[in-house]
Amino acid sequence: MWAGKSSELLRRVRRHTLAGASTLVLKFAGDTRYDAVAGADRVSTHDGRTASAVCVSRLGDAAHYVAGASVIGIDEGQVPCGNASSAAGFSESFPESLT
Repeated sequence: MWAGKSSELLRRVRRHTLAGASTLVLKFAGDTRYDAVAGADRVSTHDGRTASAVCVSRLGDAAHYVAGASVIGIDEGQVPCGNASSAAGFSESFPESLT
């Protein structure tokens, strides 16, 4: 469904990057729709905008990437959360300085 969700995510992440925040975008490894065009390590929008991303099969797999980021964007909410029951639960597992 094309509703602009990834476009809005990239807009918000870019805004934080321009403000000097360290950002991280996570992408579900099972979402390969644009990999042939943009690459497996990029989030892509329907209108062709892309951004670097870390591919994960489960949010828990991203724990070691999170340490240097003050803003984390998660593209596609179907990323399995592992031990957390939701993306919100995933974010609550990190120090308050990251949330």
